[in-house]
Amino acid sequence: MNDILRWVAFLPAAIISSWLAWFSLTIWNNMALGNPDSILIRAATEFISSSAMAAAFIYVGSKVAPQKQKNVAYSLTGIALVAGGAMLVLAVMTINYWSIFASAAFIFGAGGMAFSIITGELKYES
Repeated sequence: MNDILRWVAFLPAAIISSWLAWFSLTIWNNMALGNPDSILIRAATEFISSSAMAAAFIYVGSKVAPQKQKNVAYSLTGIALVAGGAMLVLAVMTINYWSIFASAAFIFGAGGMAFSIITGELKYES
């Protein structure tokens, strides 16, 4: 029964954790770095929070899954890359430069997690 609940919960947990990572890092960066109107501070905030959002999505989702965690991590990486690509296309269509930067950072974070999985930095049970 526990495995079934974990399979049901892994995707919602990944989505909620990614949003919490983005939200908490955005708030923390705005408080810690000072003036949010500065271009460099805004760029740092967008990059850190968006890349951490992708990383949290993959990491938490794969750790909540009860079995085949490495395969789940690869699947979530694919989902994150597709979502990042869709966000990038929408940002380009609306000509929103901060969204383009944030989408690129999201893709960078997903790629960083994929690299960590492939090189064995992240240990999985199966």
